Amino acid sequence: MADLGPVAKDGRLQLQLPADEVEAALAAPTGDPPAGIGEPATRALLGAGLTTPERVARHAEPELLALHGAGPKAVRILTETPHARGLALRD
Repeated sequence: MADLGPVAKDGRLQLQLPADEVEAALAAPTGDPPAGIGEPATRALLGAGLTTPERVARHAEPELLALHGAGPKAVRILTETPHARGLALRD
């Protein structure tokens, strides 16, 4: 599993960016998060630096599920999005 950042006591990954930087990234994202993943998952992705489908595709499904805020629905949507662009999540 790739190192995405510090791990909280509950085993979920913590955001790598300070909260104010995450909020700024939400206001002007560098990528287009898929519709329907929700704000917590969007914040988790931005906090981990996963701002494009190409960056998301570098990670396996369990790694994405480990992000605090990224639940099964968001990861399902993220799994489908790279396929639409000819990408696939890492095995």
